[in-house]
Amino acid sequence: MAERTAHAETTSISGLATALGGYTVLFALKLITYFITGIGVMYAESLHSLADMLISGFLLVAALWSRKPADQAYRYGYGRAQNVAALAAATIFISFTALEAFREAMNKLFGGQASEYSNLTLALAVTVIAIVISAFPLVKIWWSQEKGAAARAQFIESINDEVALFAALIGILLIANGMAMADGIAALVVAGVIATNAGILWWENAKNLMGHSPSKELYREIEAMARSVKGVVGVHDMRAEMIGGQVHLEMHVEVPRGTIVEEADRVAERVHAEIGKKIEHAFCTIHVDPAKDE
Repeated sequence: MAERTAHAETTSISGLATALGGYTVLFALKLITYFITGIGVMYAESLHSLADMLISGFLLVAALWSRKPADQAYRYGYGRAQNVAALAAATIFISFTALEAFREAMNKLFGGQASEYSNLTLALAVTVIAIVISAFPLVKIWWSQEKGAAARAQFIESINDEVALFAALIGILLIANGMAMADGIAALVVAGVIATNAGILWWENAKNLMGHSPSKELYREIEAMARSVKGVVGVHDMRAEMIGGQVHLEMHVEVPRGTIVEEADRVAERVHAEIGKKIEHAFCTIHVDPAKDE
C-alpha cells in the first residue's frame, strides 16, 4: 500500500511538471498567434496559459514540499502546503487573469471598433495543438489516481482548459464564417471558465484550511467498522477533520466493564487497523471507555 501511494505521488508530481512545461509552450504560441491574427480569444487564452504557468509552479513546489515528513515544527506533516498553494492560485485567477480576460471580451463586444483578422488557419492550428497538449497532464493525473489537493487543483484546471479551448475553437470557426461577434463571446466564455475555476479552487481549499469535517457517510462507515471489532460494545464522540488531504480522527470506543487495560489497548489497536483498511494514512486517536451501565 505504501509503495502504491508513493508511486501515485511521484506520478502526480510528474503530471504537474508536465503541465508546467506544456503551459509554458502554449503561452508563447497563443501570444504570438494573437499578435499575428488579432483574435481576442487568443489573447484571453494566452492569459489563461500565463495563469496556468504560475499556478502549476505553485502547486508543483507545494506538492514537493508537502512530502516532507512531520517534524517538531509541523507535527502532522506539511500536507496543508498544497491547500495554501491552491488558494494562492485561486487568488491569481480572480485578481489578474479573469479580470483581464473579461476586459478583453468587453472591448471586443462593445468597443465600437471593427476588428481585422488574418491567418485564421494559424489560430485554428494553435488551438488544436493546445487541446492536445492540455490533455497530457489531465490523463497523467487521472491515471495516477492521486487525491492530494495539488493534484486535484491541477486536474480541475486541466478540465477547464479543455472547455475554454473548445470554446475558443468554436469562436475561431465562427469568425472564419463571418461572425466577428463570436470573438468577444468566445473570450467571454474563457473569462467565465477562469473565474469559475477560481471560485472552485478557493472554496475547496478554504474549507480544508478551516478544518472541514468529512461527510456523514464516512462517519457512519467508521462507526460500523469500529463496532465490527470484537470487544467493542459502543462508539461515541467521533470528531474528524481533513488536513492536507488526510483524515484526522478522534473517537471513543466502549468495552465491557472490567476489561483489563492490556486487552482494552489491544481492542484500540484492532479498531485502528480496521479503519486503516478504509482510510490510508489516517491519524487516529482512540480513547477506550468502560461501557455505560444499562
